[in-house]
This record gives sequence, structure tokens and C-alpha cells, in this order.
Amino acid sequence: INSEQLPTGLPDDIFDSLPESVRYYIRFLEASIQRLEKQVQEKAQKIQEQAVKIQDQAEKLHELEARLSKNSSNSSKPPGSDGLKKDPIYKQFRGTRHQNE
Repeated sequence: INSEQLPTGLPDDIFDSLPESVRYYIRFLEASIQRLEKQVQEKAQKIQEQAVKIQDQAEKLHELEARLSKNSSNSSKPPGSDGLKKDPIYKQFRGTRHQNE
């Protein structure tokens, strides 16, 4: 700690009258406060950046969910764009085996 460069907030005559160990401790605490304030500012900036990213991702998710829920019966999409659908009867028998003996 460069103790001579940190402001103490105390008038010089009062600060100078304190024991050296107390002055050192005050400077140490002030340096710690400055370091922590810087960290808080950095964290706040990172939180703000992440909030913007989250908002962008939420908007994109909403768009994709809206797109995913559209098909030819509830939009102007052609029926061929719905993809291949399996016949319900096929699903009923899927997984069963018929053995000829």
C-alpha cells in the first residue's frame, strides 16, 4: 500500500496526530474500500451486459416458439411444409409383432 497517496477524509493535523499503526490501518481500510468499489462497478457493468443478452435471447426464443407453433392450418404455410406425419393407425400397431406359425 502506498499509504502517502490515499486520502483519509480527516484533516491533516488530526490524521498526523494519530499513532502510525492507526494511520496505516486507516489507509489500509481506504485502499480496501477503493478496491471493493471498483469490483462492484465491474460487477454492475457485467450484470447490465448480461441483462441485455438475456433480453435478446428471450426475444429470440419468443420468435422461435411462435414460428414452431405455426403449421398449415393456422398460418399461410402450404400443407407440404408441415413435414411428414405418420398415420395414426401405424402408431397404434407400432411395437407389436405378428408371428406366423
